[in-house]
Amino acid sequence: MEVGNPIGIKALLKRWERMVSETALPQPPYYDGHDVEVTDIVEHTDYVKYGSCFVARVRTGTDGHPYIGKAIHAGASLIIGQHSREELGVDLEKVPYIQVEDSAITEAWLAAAMYEFPSRNLVMIGVTGTDGKTTTTNLIYEILKSSGIKAGMLSTIKASVGNYDAPLALHVTTPEAPVIQGYLKRMIDAGLTHCVLEVTSHSLAQHRVDAIEFDVAVHTNITHEHLDYHGDYERYFHAKARLFRGLEESTWPAENKAKAKLQLAKTTILNRDDHSFESLAQIASAPTLSKQQKAGPG
Repeated sequence: MEVGNPIGIKALLKRWERMVSETALPQPPYYDGHDVEVTDIVEHTDYVKYGSCFVARVRTGTDGHPYIGKAIHAGASLIIGQHSREELGVDLEKVPYIQVEDSAITEAWLAAAMYEFPSRNLVMIGVTGTDGKTTTTNLIYEILKSSGIKAGMLSTIKASVGNYDAPLALHVTTPEAPVIQGYLKRMIDAGLTHCVLEVTSHSLAQHRVDAIEFDVAVHTNITHEHLDYHGDYERYFHAKARLFRGLEESTWPAENKAKAKLQLAKTTILNRDDHSFESLAQIASAPTLSKQQKAGPG
């Protein structure tokens, strides 16, 4: 798992607050307890070490709250969860606990804050769809590199950071938010300017790619798959659509963005031959979809 420089939780929350102040973006939770240093942010007890912030995630069929005691025993310095202290049934006298409305959203924003919001300094290209995501992600990445652009890539297969390639755990889905943010920070440190990120419907629904400022959103198609997780097609579609709704230019403050990011207009690329085109085009129509894109051939 990615590990950042140790930082006090109050400083981390303040960093988050400065980024989102006077915006509609998620605001940090209120916390006036004991300040502790956080070394990393994890949601699996197997990765907890001394100084970790353990986030009790709630997902379909899984709940991290029963593992809080194990996380504390492993050395976690901070616990974040959705249940009240009384519901947990765990001794929290020595470890601060922050109760939040949605621990997944909090995890994503805390991870971004820990790595100083690296997507602010990268042109972020998100690729989603049922089929062709990995192929399209790799094609865009290779096109950027062959054009002389310093680009990195995060796909379901691997992470590419400069001359460094690493296989990603499980090889099946977008990584967890702290892993993504850690790799984005590596890209900044390596002098990269662009990142192509494969974005699954699971990662969108589970807020793993929250706290990432996307500049380009690419959609391949939507078929009736993954309904075992999403429940029905409508929920699946709306999970995909979150990527395009997040492109609103007014969402993130303009200060301290990389030059390449400031110069690029928010852009949506849709598959006109896919049955989802009209619905997604309505979401992305203003100002991200030009008249030529709307009217032109697929």
